[in-house]
Amino acid sequence: MISVSSWQTSAHTPSHGLDFLGQTSLLLKSLRKEVYCRISNNSFLMAKPRRNLGATLTQSLLSFLKNNAHYFDVLDGARSLVHSDFNGFNILVRQNKERWNVTAVLDWEFAFAGSPLVDIGNMCRYSHLHPPIFESEFIRGYREQGGILSPEWKKVAKLLDLLSLCEFLNAPTPRDALRPEVVGLIMRTLEHWDEYDGQTALSQI
Repeated sequence: MISVSSWQTSAHTPSHGLDFLGQTSLLLKSLRKEVYCRISNNSFLMAKPRRNLGATLTQSLLSFLKNNAHYFDVLDGARSLVHSDFNGFNILVRQNKERWNVTAVLDWEFAFAGSPLVDIGNMCRYSHLHPPIFESEFIRGYREQGGILSPEWKKVAKLLDLLSLCEFLNAPTPRDALRPEVVGLIMRTLEHWDEYDGQTALSQI
């Protein structure tokens, strides 16, 4: 099932005043028009992420997003079927001789129309815990099947995944056991930002 009811194609100022840092209008003006409803619908801007992240990390995150908002420009007009929870747990494979083939992708309840970089960011969320070949072969397969990536693909994918992580913290019933892990992933994105060079990654594939 594809549901796009919670996603919009243009940002707007929310009707109520409660937001991530009390600076909704400032953040929305800083971000480009294709930065999905995780911002414009307040799923990212509510107070829960602020409580989980603390004041210092929250302010760092807001500044980080404002300073890197230009990377979202590549999302203009992006309209693909996006799974939105694309990871190994939702992929079934079958061995055919010496190759493994994808036979099914499960759990489409969060699907929407947008950029495939959302799914790429999700799949590569834990790349730092895997051998380098994990990410490089995933990207190789994506390109071999016709996927097109800009030189900035990795930074954009990481930014989109950053919003997904913040959305998790804002869930009505978040899994408490995962909160420290999610906060750690957010911190890692900010700390390792300069290492996410998509052009270098493509040249090595």
